[in-house]
Amino acid sequence: MAFAITRALGSAVTRNRLRRRLRVLLVEFDRAQPRQPSLLLIGATPKAVELTFDQLRTELTLLLQQLPPASSA
Repeated sequence: MAFAITRALGSAVTRNRLRRRLRVLLVEFDRAQPRQPSLLLIGATPKAVELTFDQLRTELTLLLQQLPPASSA
């Protein structure tokens, strides 16, 4: 997994906090719904920093559930 979090989101502290939250939520989601390994690039908009942890969880879960299942090649 990789994150595209630009300086437009705020200070380094703000960007790193968002990155840590996303990482925790992705691990949590993967434990709840195991999937085939896949590559993910997560981008964030300035609104993402304003979300609470629970709101971020809800938004990320909705997005991840829309992904097609990873194909086994």
